[in-house]
Amino acid sequence: MKLTDPLSIHICHHPVKKNGLKIWQLADFPHTYGNKLASESNEMYGKGCNGVVSILKAFGEETNMVVKRFRPKEGQKQREALKEVYALLALLVNDIVMASGIQMGCIAYKNKDGDYVLISQKINGQKPDPHNNRFNDKNLNQMVAVLAKLDTPDVYWNMKKPFKTPRKNSLLMHYDLKPGNVLISQDNFGVVDFEYLDFIEPPRFKIKKEKNWGIIVNYSDISGVPSNLRNFEYRTLLPYLMKLEPKEANKLFVQYLKHKSNYYNDLNIQYPRDKHFTKIIKLQQAHCNILSKPTQDVIKSEAIKIQIARDIYLLSTHAHGEKTEINLNEIKQYIIDALKFFEYKYDSCCNQDEKTYYMDCIELINIWKNIIPIIDNNNLESLDYYKDISGCNNNDNSSKLIKTTYTDKHLPTLDEKVTG
Repeated sequence: MKLTDPLSIHICHHPVKKNGLKIWQLADFPHTYGNKLASESNEMYGKGCNGVVSILKAFGEETNMVVKRFRPKEGQKQREALKEVYALLALLVNDIVMASGIQMGCIAYKNKDGDYVLISQKINGQKPDPHNNRFNDKNLNQMVAVLAKLDTPDVYWNMKKPFKTPRKNSLLMHYDLKPGNVLISQDNFGVVDFEYLDFIEPPRFKIKKEKNWGIIVNYSDISGVPSNLRNFEYRTLLPYLMKLEPKEANKLFVQYLKHKSNYYNDLNIQYPRDKHFTKIIKLQQAHCNILSKPTQDVIKSEAIKIQIARDIYLLSTHAHGEKTEINLNEIKQYIIDALKFFEYKYDSCCNQDEKTYYMDCIELINIWKNIIPIIDNNNLESLDYYKDISGCNNNDNSSKLIKTTYTDKHLPTLDEKVTG
């Protein structure tokens, strides 16, 4: 690809024509290429259903930028094809990229071959690995900063109608915080690939009317509010912990819960001082207090909620790329037992923070237990809430769906792992 310049185009929401290309300038482009050839390196940086990512080279040397190249599906509208571009614009407009670790898109254009090309700053780090790239106190602290920023409902940009006036006090949900999209180093936590970022209207509070399990599975502990932290917990944290020895898993999970306490504190500082959020701020403060010094029962409670979220996610026919075994009867009984445990703890509470905490647990499980009739009626197809991301635009066989295996044997759970 040939970039000529300097590309002195101001940040724009609409594309401009330059050198025969349709260009979306997302931020000040940090490199001047003159008439030299900027090219993608031969080394592939990442590959998925919807694009190939490689390092950008200029003057024959690698830069700190990455290039994502993807081809729109047949008949796909430009706005849908460029959803990730609009998502990155939303992050910029709301200063969310100011939280270090959030991908910053710089420029996008449609080349003469019909491919869309997105150039972004590279996030330092690799996907989490319990053996080679571990979670620690520093990168978990950065995790709080990044996800609390995403989960703060103060967004003023409507991705669905990017050129219309949005409603205020809304938030952005990533929905795909799998290990490949979470990059960590010793002291950093980064999030990339915002293709499925979604604009969430102000929290509903009438949560029982929600029927979309793609939203329900992401409910936070404060029922009714979708949460990027929840998505991170069941997509990345749980499988990571399950690979550790029990003592090591317990130590890291307790460490994580203390950071989760700080996450709620950060949310309460950043939340709008609006009458609609007064109740939720009080609830989050109770969770903040409880998690700051987690008891054994709180450790078990947090693990149970993450495990149920993971189970519901895996019941989807499009939990793609995940080789899974599922014991349907065990999942049903696990949810029933979880509700009994939370009701018992609520009845034996000694203070108001505990009552608030366990009541929120009960309300959340009462929503999630609606999965049981779906299992009983053998209607798992209704959980196909990932249908919009199941199709692949490339020939990467590793991206195709892997069939779930149903079993009657006992499958380990997160609460068993972290409570020993």
